[in-house]
Amino acid sequence: LIQVQQNETLSQEFRLASSSDGALEYLAGIYLYAQDTTFDEYYEVGTGANRVFPLPPPVVPLCGTGETCMAKPGDSITGLFDQETRSAAAYGNLTWHISEQWDITGGLRWGRDEKDVFIAHTNAPGNGFVIDNAIFPPNEVGDLDLADDYTTWSLNTRYRLAEDVMLFATVSTGFKSGGFNSRRLPV
Repeated sequence: LIQVQQNETLSQEFRLASSSDGALEYLAGIYLYAQDTTFDEYYEVGTGANRVFPLPPPVVPLCGTGETCMAKPGDSITGLFDQETRSAAAYGNLTWHISEQWDITGGLRWGRDEKDVFIAHTNAPGNGFVIDNAIFPPNEVGDLDLADDYTTWSLNTRYRLAEDVMLFATVSTGFKSGGFNSRRLPV
């Protein structure tokens, strides 16, 4: 079994912030993210392999009742998952200091995530029934992509009762983009 995974990631953020001595404070920024991921695998059943996979006859009709089915020497599979992710977001927060004890902060973020992927899990010609159908069924998906635009927001307030005691409340939304399965499972 040979499995190689490679990741290259780059993220960059640019911010603009106000001073913290006024009644209003702001923070604005841009966030950029890039990731390239490759997962490559090769598996071959060796001559002395002793992996036994007990499967009931309805699953593997070629195995008689009570028998076990084995992967045969030389059965092999390959898998390739290659994904490129690009993400960009712009955001801003504004804090209003109502008094020395009380402030309110609101925030807004817009973003876009794009993912392009190639998935090909193949099996060698002539593999046995067990490898091809029960353990490692092929899954040749090919090229897929997805793109998500999103907007999230947050609102919170803080009230300082004393130097070391604070009450606060927060409400916010969130987002996580979809993805693809790098293994042999259906997408």
